[in-house]
Amino acid sequence: DIRTKLLSNANLFLFPSSYPNEAQPLVVLEAMAAGVPIVSSTIGTLVDIVHDGETGRICQPGNPEMLANIVSDALTQPTETHEMARAAKAFCNQHFRADRFEKELQQLIKEIIS
Repeated sequence: DIRTKLLSNANLFLFPSSYPNEAQPLVVLEAMAAGVPIVSSTIGTLVDIVHDGETGRICQPGNPEMLANIVSDALTQPTETHEMARAAKAFCNQHFRADRFEKELQQLIKEIIS
């Protein structure tokens, strides 16, 4: 599909949200699964999935200068950015696989029934 094609050609995925109730945006997880490092804000649970300097970079919301510097650094430091891309994909594969979700959902249902 077009989204997969676009993500496969991306060097970075920018998601500098300022929405105060941001949870786990599917688009961020899709980018991570495609091996794209994320540049995100500290809003909501984004910091739980985007680990600064590991799976991407974190920016303070409403700080365009900081955002520009992070993007510039990512583009001028391809080795570090590539490592973040690998880590983002690995993190997503470890924590958000369909089989893991299915297993945990079945366990939860069993606990509720018991």
